[in-house]
Amino acid sequence: AEGEVAKLNPLASHRYLVRGGKLRAIKPNPLSLLTTGALTWGDRFSALREYASKSAFVAPEDESMRALFERRFGAPMVDAVFEAMFQGIFAGDLNELSVRSCLPALSGAEQRHGGVLRALMAAPKAEGGKPGLFSFTRGLGVIGEYAAKRVPHTCGVEVAEVTTTAAGVSVRSVDGRTFAAKKLVLACEAPATAPLLASLAPQTAKELAAFDYAPVSLVQWTERTPGEARLPRGFGYLAAPREQLFALGMLFIGDLLDGGQRRFSSLVGGALQRDRAALPDDQLIEGVSADVQRLTGGVVGEVHRVVRYPRAVFQPKVGHLDALARAKAGLAGLPIALAGSYCGGAAMKDAIAAGFEAVA
Repeated sequence: AEGEVAKLNPLASHRYLVRGGKLRAIKPNPLSLLTTGALTWGDRFSALREYASKSAFVAPEDESMRALFERRFGAPMVDAVFEAMFQGIFAGDLNELSVRSCLPALSGAEQRHGGVLRALMAAPKAEGGKPGLFSFTRGLGVIGEYAAKRVPHTCGVEVAEVTTTAAGVSVRSVDGRTFAAKKLVLACEAPATAPLLASLAPQTAKELAAFDYAPVSLVQWTERTPGEARLPRGFGYLAAPREQLFALGMLFIGDLLDGGQRRFSSLVGGALQRDRAALPDDQLIEGVSADVQRLTGGVVGEVHRVVRYPRAVFQPKVGHLDALARAKAGLAGLPIALAGSYCGGAAMKDAIAAGFEAVA
């Protein structure tokens, strides 16, 4: 509805990468790779060489993101730049993440476009251009609110079992209630879906149970006095593991919409630092505070809460699309479809698209 959607503050285009223990400005477009201080002259040479060295190399049907980026840009740039950038999207291990699943536009980039940068520059044109970055003034929960106004629903029901009937499907809740339907969309994440299909579709349940998620904990805080954190205005920053910071990065929440009081959300954990996400609150806060002190000499202000997501980000590993195809094949003949982050990309639009595909 009008008024619910807000374009992000222009400050959102100001993003930062930690390099050599310092925050370096970088903009979200391929050309910024040539001007940003986040890249060394060696990195820039690697980027120019990648763009200039058109190749029709036929990559394996599926390969890891590290394999692609190392081949095109070299290991030093992967370790310092790409490791940081993709921690902010997948919080994963580039040695395991699948190009075909995570970045389908880059799968076969060398054969179709001659290289990665050429493929990235061609992507916006193929999509008809990008109008900008948007969010919702009251958060992403408004999507569910508006759906609830249009779709009959029952909330707060813990599902115990899914079975098929002559008329379709039957869903039994833990408290003994049953719900009948002709068809069913299971829009849960894989760990919740697998046990529900254990008897109906054992092959599907087996595939889903093997899907991996990275844990992330958020430390949410605000400045007590303006400027005490000494962080620049913008979208936020990310750090590669080699920088040896405590957190993966930080979102500058207050800068994205209203630009008012500075609110921050520090991200801790991920696939490479799973144990760190499970640390007690005081240790998470201490680690985030040490990062800010080290990067800017500033301080973390008032901590409002720590939010934990044990299965925060799905990890689409090499071979994932084949595993997903096997999972869906196991539902053949059943009036059941799957939806969830494991069915598409990491963006909200991909999750929504997976839902519409399942309904269709």
